[in-house]
Amino acid sequence: MRDWIWLVPLLPFVGAFLNGVVLRNRVSKTGATWIACGSVGAALLVALGVIGEFLTSGQEVFEKIVYLWIPAGLLEIAGATHAADAADSVARLADLQIPMGFLLDPLSSVMMFVVTFVGFWIHVYSVGYMGHESGYQRYFVYMNLFMG
Repeated sequence: MRDWIWLVPLLPFVGAFLNGVVLRNRVSKTGATWIACGSVGAALLVALGVIGEFLTSGQEVFEKIVYLWIPAGLLEIAGATHAADAADSVARLADLQIPMGFLLDPLSSVMMFVVTFVGFWIHVYSVGYMGHESGYQRYFVYMNLFMG
């Protein structure tokens, strides 16, 4: 389940894309509500599963690398900082790779739960709050973008 951590921010973006681009002005308020609240609710369920597995695993930190953002390759690193040390310095090669991924520790797991839980209930509350307004679907597109 913890390999699905990337779905937590992606699902609200998918909901925003569906409501804002794919189904724009072609779905009822009920459909827009189900897409918006459903995507955030699904993100909450995935977050709860990831947090549950993290807590039962006993690990202090969980890291999921999604892709290499900057695979720069070999870089030369000089060992000396002063001219007197220049004779003793040896150039070393280091492989620079900057990964893009997710890190889950106790604090970030609490924050992931708080954001997805509160965000889901804000979406549910907004159904009644925005029910009579024009731009209902657009409002939920922006809410899902904010959640993502």
